[in-house]
Amino acid sequence: MVQMCDKPANSGSLRVYGHEFLAQRCLVQLSLGHPFSRTSSKPPPVKLYSRSGQDSLHLWSSLKLVMTSKLDITAVPHSVILPLADEREVFSFQVQSLERFTLELSLYPTFGSKVIGRAVILPATFLDIRYHKSLVAPLLDHQLKTIGEVAFEVSCIKPFEGAQLEIGGRVETYWKSKVTPSAPTQDHAHPFQTHRPLSVSTSSPALRPPAIPPSSQPRESALVTASSLSGDYVHVVVQVTKDGHPVVYPDWHLPIPGFEIGVTGVTLAQFQALAASTSRPLVTPETSSPSEWSPVISNSLVSLEELLAVLPSDIGINLQLRYARSFDAQALSVGRSGEINEFVDSVLHVIYEAGKATQGRKVIFSSFDPTVCTALNWKQPNCKSADSSASTC
Repeated sequence: MVQMCDKPANSGSLRVYGHEFLAQRCLVQLSLGHPFSRTSSKPPPVKLYSRSGQDSLHLWSSLKLVMTSKLDITAVPHSVILPLADEREVFSFQVQSLERFTLELSLYPTFGSKVIGRAVILPATFLDIRYHKSLVAPLLDHQLKTIGEVAFEVSCIKPFEGAQLEIGGRVETYWKSKVTPSAPTQDHAHPFQTHRPLSVSTSSPALRPPAIPPSSQPRESALVTASSLSGDYVHVVVQVTKDGHPVVYPDWHLPIPGFEIGVTGVTLAQFQALAASTSRPLVTPETSSPSEWSPVISNSLVSLEELLAVLPSDIGINLQLRYARSFDAQALSVGRSGEINEFVDSVLHVIYEAGKATQGRKVIFSSFDPTVCTALNWKQPNCKSADSSASTC
């Protein structure tokens, strides 16, 4: 079963036919501790120093941490009891401007209103976040003495300015056409792998809705996405070049003998020159069958813009966005992908520009990176996004 990316409810986002997305606000997501870090030693979310100063008390038995935005009164505060019931819980704030967003972390007794200590996160912290940022902030008491520290990770999702907001616009929303869902065929799970092969033709069984019992009455709320997520799709892996252009290529390393270099290490012009020198440009087949297009795409070095220009509009496309994080780059000897918002925006820009010339194409976004998936969901209301890391297909 594919797990769709969760979006916390907040009145600051825009809702069109049920899909919330960012219009003018930024989404700041914070997790206490370092639950997503790959370091061997992970600090506790809150650490209090003992009076002697020789050791530390990781957590007292009865504490409450309240997270509030100091200047943006519309941002919903969060309160959590320590120790955490779920260390992977993510707390979200929708803010008008990162330049003016100041976050206060206040520590209280679970039953009481007297502040034990407070940490303040200044706006500059949120301006240079490339992907996830791990931070430790000091806790100060009312006498400005350091009594402990708060460890957390933070990420920022910014709005995409090119989203089609108008009803009946060029890019159709995936829930717009509604039909009664039928019982899906059996989904035979494949062994889990780090990524699916390039351009696998699929009817997307994992994205089909569950069967509705014959005795139940079809309701409007049950008819949302069954229609436009069915059909034939080609599955392609999308990466972004050093100069910010999305290209279709399935592997971490480019086909250059003797060199370990990835898509993130070359420009679009260099990528196209490599396609010409290796005789792997896109050769358009004389058919609209996804099974015919799959081997053609898998053997080509092609930009996403070029592929969308020639791919028949009746063939859906599942775009798996591959983002090279710092530990990916280190383990595979490739360059890191760009800033997360620039990475996703470059792909969305190509999709919306292609929609001006070719209408009605079905598009699904997926990614093995949960932050990329979250960004895809929050930046646009038109295409469905799935977290591939939760899929067994």
